[in-house]
Amino acid sequence: MPEGADFLDFDCKYGATQKEDNVIGFTEINKYIDEAAAQNLTSFYLEILAKAGVRPKKEES
Repeated sequence: MPEGADFLDFDCKYGATQKEDNVIGFTEINKYIDEAAAQNLTSFYLEILAKAGVRPKKEES
């Protein structure tokens, strides 16, 4: 984990090919893999890029 970060977030893209990719949510990856299997795709494009995140501090009441 990078210094100062307290969680990892992910930017994800999926498409039948890289040229056809679309931004998807990290929690949707399995749905799109299942969709590729249902379409009998022999391959697909999946990009997952990790990025460090810092949660904002809660304000004291």
